Amino acid sequence: MRITEGMMSDNFVQSYDKLSQSISKLQVEEATGYKINTLSDDVSGSLQIVKINTDLKKNATYTDNVATATSYLNNSLSALDSVRTEVENVISAVTSANNALNSTNMDTLLQSIKNSMAAIVQSLNTKQNGMYLFGGTNCTSAPFSVDTDGKGVVTANDISGQVKVPLSQNVTEAMNIPGTQITATGIITSINKVINDLKAGTAPDSTAQSDLQNAYSSLTNVESLAGGKVNRLTDLNTMLTNQKTILTSMLNNTQNADTVQLQIDLSNQQYLLDASSKAFGQSTSKSLLDYLPVG
Repeated sequence: MRITEGMMSDNFVQSYDKLSQSISKLQVEEATGYKINTLSDDVSGSLQIVKINTDLKKNATYTDNVATATSYLNNSLSALDSVRTEVENVISAVTSANNALNSTNMDTLLQSIKNSMAAIVQSLNTKQNGMYLFGGTNCTSAPFSVDTDGKGVVTANDISGQVKVPLSQNVTEAMNIPGTQITATGIITSINKVINDLKAGTAPDSTAQSDLQNAYSSLTNVESLAGGKVNRLTDLNTMLTNQKTILTSMLNNTQNADTVQLQIDLSNQQYLLDASSKAFGQSTSKSLLDYLPVG
């Protein structure tokens, strides 16, 4: 079979077109920095990129939720720490009230305890981003107040709700300490009883003192449980950070072009194009332009 000049020219034009397309694709990769720019470049790789980006968005959402929950709980713990300090002051005042030397200072001790209750209520009405930390899901109304006798009272209709946020695909966690957990400690009730006793001119009895100590222990337990949750959130944040690093690495490996290899490939393709053009020009009497598409 004789290889005609026409057959040679057809083969050259096809090869020239393929090399030109390859160079054009490499130039696009060089300009964008991505080896996959359209679905047709790599269907499997494109689908993997979509999945990785979806996972990264979920990771960012969970990371933000963890940060919000951690901040909420840390502020709640700070408020409870202030409450605990005031309860300690009340316990000290109650101990003084049972000292015979202070029998004439009941009014002073009463006012001191009322001041502590006012400080406790102020701490329990702490807000973050306009939300009462201990208001449950009814976080727009102040959960506690002080009545005209200086005693603490619950003023919101419901302070039992949990404000939950998703922290992973299968984990949803409450980021708040419901106000009912505070009232369940007996802190407010036991201090109110002390206020009633002192107002009546009576030193708090052993039962009142015991109730106050038990309430203090219960409050410490609430703080301990919340602190444990903060520790778990810290661990979860570390896990999410590691997950982001892995996903980002996977995305870069799948999507980003290898700039060094890209320059080598581009140089090689350009060399082949130039060499084939030169070889073809030397093997035929016609000009290259005679075989290129017109129009």
